[in-house]
Amino acid sequence: SAYFWYGLLLLCLSAWVAGKPLMQLLLLYNDEWGWILARSTAFLAFFPAIEFAYRALDQTRPPRAWQICQWIALVSGAACLILGPRLAPLLPNLLLSLFFAAILLGLLVYTVQRAWQGHPDARTIQGGMLAAFVLLLWQYAISAKLLPYVSLPLATMAFCIIVLSLAFALSNQYRRTLADLKTRNRQLNEMNNAIQRFVPVEFLAHLGREDLRQVQRGDQNQCEMTTFFSDVRSFTSLVER
Repeated sequence: SAYFWYGLLLLCLSAWVAGKPLMQLLLLYNDEWGWILARSTAFLAFFPAIEFAYRALDQTRPPRAWQICQWIALVSGAACLILGPRLAPLLPNLLLSLFFAAILLGLLVYTVQRAWQGHPDARTIQGGMLAAFVLLLWQYAISAKLLPYVSLPLATMAFCIIVLSLAFALSNQYRRTLADLKTRNRQLNEMNNAIQRFVPVEFLAHLGREDLRQVQRGDQNQCEMTTFFSDVRSFTSLVER
């Protein structure tokens, strides 16, 4: 399920990054609808981001408080798409930066806690969350006119860093899963080879079974067989030498 939520997160962020210039181009550089698409996809991206963090680190769904935040982000993103330009004055950049920073701060606290508990992937996600949180605070300071304006796309950089950190965590998880599968397959082959020393495959074939687990009490097979006994000439003297 973590792979599904990561794919959904990539879809939302791709629409967020590429959708705004595309919308401006189609609507003859109308910034209004570009703003709407950017804000709605940014809100929607938090739903799979929270879900992925808990699925990847704990293999469980997020707790109730985080589910409420997910639905708030989902409703806000849908409202941006439905209400359109009428919602723009109600959601200034300062308010959006505060909301995104609060969500990232909560996820950062969660990943720090899991990293402190020794989770191997939490440290990777923790670094990405921390860098993104700093960038969003920078964006918030610019929106509040506490710092001078810079031409860098801080919000885009923050989300890209989050995506990269989640990708590294997912690749590490896949690598460990693949190594674990190889170890289990090797152990299974060794166990099968040990079992065949006591119950040969030919014996199972006579019973009409392909696997030892298929053998049931009372299984039998009657057939005519020829038994050949032989001895090695002068075997005793050869051994005594």
